[in-house]
Amino acid sequence: VADRFVLMDQGACVLVASPKEFFTHEQLLNEKGIWVPEVSRLARKLLPDQEEIFLSLDELTPQLDGKFFTVQKQHNNVVAGPTILEGKNIRYTYPDGSDALKEIDISINAGDFLALIGQNAGGKTTLAKVLAGLAHPESGHVLFKNVDLQTYDTSERAHKIGYLFQDPERQLFCDTVEQEVAYGPKNFGLEPSEINARVCESLALVGIAHHAKAHPLSLIAADRQRVALASVLAMRPEVLILDEPTAGMDRNLSRALMELLHKLNQSGTTIVLITHNLSLVAESAQRVTVIGHGTVYLSGSVRDILTKHAARLEHVGLRSLPITELAGRAKHFEHLVEALTIEEIILG
Repeated sequence: VADRFVLMDQGACVLVASPKEFFTHEQLLNEKGIWVPEVSRLARKLLPDQEEIFLSLDELTPQLDGKFFTVQKQHNNVVAGPTILEGKNIRYTYPDGSDALKEIDISINAGDFLALIGQNAGGKTTLAKVLAGLAHPESGHVLFKNVDLQTYDTSERAHKIGYLFQDPERQLFCDTVEQEVAYGPKNFGLEPSEINARVCESLALVGIAHHAKAHPLSLIAADRQRVALASVLAMRPEVLILDEPTAGMDRNLSRALMELLHKLNQSGTTIVLITHNLSLVAESAQRVTVIGHGTVYLSGSVRDILTKHAARLEHVGLRSLPITELAGRAKHFEHLVEALTIEEIILG
């Protein structure tokens, strides 16, 4: 849509250029954390000797005539643990009488990295809040390790299931960052030495220890999000639910956050990620549940959902990954449908 892009840094115009020229400055954009279009990244992989920048598959496809590529799947061997969080026959109705969730069943295993995806207003956030005990269903039950979640008080639930809101300001209310992060552990009755240890650990994990004395609401949006995350992590929950956590973050901050989530997952924390970014899903998730019109529309491994069922995702307002779209454009590209990420494509 735009015919010029402007890159700002520290109040100054660093770069002003047409879209194609703008994305030729790859090193600068990487340094500044600017997201590069997925199609451009794909073109860079498929045409490594080509200097031209491609911003659409319509531009890229004709350039691939006579090219041959193979797919080397990067297998993610996941050993499913026992069920840790389960929703049974969950029904939730909005105040206007419309159904947000229609008798949903969902099961999350210990150690999962599950992505919840789907159309806007399809019920993802409502389901996540119900699973975290922040919203009460009209009918049905949420079980944590086979125990009804409502049998736990608020601090006990926060110790078992952490929830990061899409809007961090909804969970920030203390005068300093360190007070904010200490709030949960303090209410949980921990000793001062343990509280201090958790505050220091959580601030270091999210990379904002230098803001410990700052007022949370004085920080930029991305840092407010990290404060909110630190306050959740300080409770050391077994399940961590995050609603669009990379919203408003540049590429560098987003990658740092996803690396942190991977480390937490590898150390045993179960992750439930709500996002519209299918590239993040492809790179990070093990399983995917697609919510559409208040129901579980699809559920399965990340590879099956994003490749084999790509066409069905459009029915709930989700566009396929560029690799998958490319696979449908010509017969000799059909095998690319098996690729989940750009890194899996091998030049032939």
